[in-house]
Amino acid sequence: MNALTFLFALAILVWFWQNSLRFREYAVQKCKTVCRDMDLQLLDETVALHKFTLARDGSRQIKILRRYHFEFSLQGYDRYEGSITFLGQGVDHIQLDHPEGQIIMHHDQIKVLH
Repeated sequence: MNALTFLFALAILVWFWQNSLRFREYAVQKCKTVCRDMDLQLLDETVALHKFTLARDGSRQIKILRRYHFEFSLQGYDRYEGSITFLGQGVDHIQLDHPEGQIIMHHDQIKVLH
C-alpha cells in the first residue's frame, strides 16, 4: 500500500510539473504576440510565476489561477512590468504598466494563437 501511495503522489507531481511547464511556455508565446502587436519588445523572452492559487470564475466554478510577471520595453533600453493571468485553461487578462497609463486586456480582447 505504501508503494502504491508513493507512485500515485509521484505521478501527480510529474503531471503538475509538466502542466506548469506547458502553461509557462504558453504564457511566453502569448506575451510575445501581444508585445509584437503593440510594437513592444518582450525583454529576456521569459515570464516568472508570481501567483498560484484557486479562484472562482464568472460562473462561480473553482479553477486554478496562475499569474506570470514579465518585463517589456518601448525603445529597447527602458523596462516596464506586465503580467498575464490564467484562470483555468485560458487567459483571463494581460496587464501592462505602460508609461502613458495602465493597459488591461481581457480574454475577449486578446488575439488567439494558432
